[in-house]
Amino acid sequence: MAQIEVKKMKQGMSYSCKEKTIILNVFKYFRQQYPDKCVTDLVRRTAKATGCSEKSIFQFRKEEASVEGFKEPSKTKVRKNININSRDIKYDNNVRQSIRDIIYLIEI
Repeated sequence: MAQIEVKKMKQGMSYSCKEKTIILNVFKYFRQQYPDKCVTDLVRRTAKATGCSEKSIFQFRKEEASVEGFKEPSKTKVRKNININSRDIKYDNNVRQSIRDIIYLIEI
């Protein structure tokens, strides 16, 4: 029998409410099938089946138990201090022109 590879979620990706619900449904299914297993084993099994991290599953369980329910992921990330590393701020026109001259001198 061929080994089936479960595709894992990329780190830093946010889950929608539907995805969280599906993952917790898998956890609840395993909980019904294996009532004698501890929660950690069930979370580990769910993580393998869904490609989600164990930490995320514990977080989803906590969110579901809270009064607010699942939090909707933010649509855009707010980037703080976006201009701190900007070339325009770090270097003046003379320095940038000198760098261009060096680069184009090397290419010739």
